[in-house]
Amino acid sequence: MKNLLKMQLLWVAFGLAYNLASAWRIQSVGVALSPTDPVAGAVFVGICGLIIFVGFNRAPWLYKFAAPCLALLLIYSGIGLHVIAFLTDAGLSGYASFTSWLVAVLINSYGASVLLLGSCFAWRSRDI
Repeated sequence: MKNLLKMQLLWVAFGLAYNLASAWRIQSVGVALSPTDPVAGAVFVGICGLIIFVGFNRAPWLYKFAAPCLALLLIYSGIGLHVIAFLTDAGLSGYASFTSWLVAVLINSYGASVLLLGSCFAWRSRDI
């Protein structure tokens, strides 16, 4: 489980870095990396990180119930909405580039995967 914790916290770091880069880009050139508000994105990822950290260390019951909910929310908002944007807007007008779109989808796909894995292991384990 500790390796999954590290993998989930790595996703948190990637998510925070992407949103920080997006906020910096707004300040420097006036356009974000994606349509997601970087502050809202950073807050969501930060809350996820807090739940992951606290759940593994102090309140495992919180993690058991919150991780699958966070994963589902991430699948919808962090993957689904980006894929829908790609399918409906071939030019990806809300994104800085195809690369910024792809990086957002990859970061969130990784996050959803490790959250779902962690959730499965948490429910099977008696330690958490």
